[in-house]
Amino acid sequence: MAGWIKISRDIVNHWLWQDKPFSRGQAWIDLLLMAAWKERIFFVRGIRVEQHRGDVCLSVREMCERWHWSNGKVIRFLNELETAQQITQQKSNVINTISIVNYDKYQMDNTTDETTNQTADDTTNDTTNGTTIEELMNNKEGKNNSEQSEIASSGCVAPPTPQEVVNYEKLIVFFNEKTKGCFGLLRSPLGETRKKQVRARVAAYGKKALEEVIEKAAASDFLRGNNKRGFIASFDWIIKPSNFEKILSGNYDNKDGQARTSSGRDLIGTNFIDRD
Repeated sequence: MAGWIKISRDIVNHWLWQDKPFSRGQAWIDLLLMAAWKERIFFVRGIRVEQHRGDVCLSVREMCERWHWSNGKVIRFLNELETAQQITQQKSNVINTISIVNYDKYQMDNTTDETTNQTADDTTNDTTNGTTIEELMNNKEGKNNSEQSEIASSGCVAPPTPQEVVNYEKLIVFFNEKTKGCFGLLRSPLGETRKKQVRARVAAYGKKALEEVIEKAAASDFLRGNNKRGFIASFDWIIKPSNFEKILSGNYDNKDGQARTSSGRDLIGTNFIDRD
């Protein structure tokens, strides 16, 4: 069957996608969804890592948890993909990187000649297919920008649109409500150093990632002080680049998988990102 279809990365939040364990085909699509769509730089244990377009930075353990597979099954699957020349693997003592071979063919631009392989419905609905409702609301011209549909996954999270501006007052309320003071209360106004850190994280990962990191930190027993040293995280610790990346990647998730949920009022709707 010729041609191709667009799949929104929001599919990973659909109840059908949550059926585990993953099939082999589902695991392959998941790798495509997690791949970075552009170059980015992040830090692991203070070490600078350059992630290129089409790369997935995820450990075997994290893929085991994500797909509900055994360690051996994940390794065999990745080796089979590499033998079939669908991926390449680069392993180091810092981070493992999976590179999708010919990644660009899975991200075909709508304006290329490949559009001739699409159906009439594809061409007439280019402005909406694969675009979430939120993206359509935030992009009134209805342009289908693949950069806006990237989801976090192993840190590969889409940056916000250029019009996004952080509302620091709403961010303070969001943080205090979600963390219930366990990391100390944020006071208004935020200092310039904190604002700079927040802007940098939002520019690199997007508002959804910032919300997720705050919620994951609040749900982490380790970061709340349940550790041998009695260490308790703080806003400044959470927002640091390397710590932010680790929290987003699930390094501090509760081992039993039973993450604590915030019992307070859900403030996602307050939207601490304003738009021009």
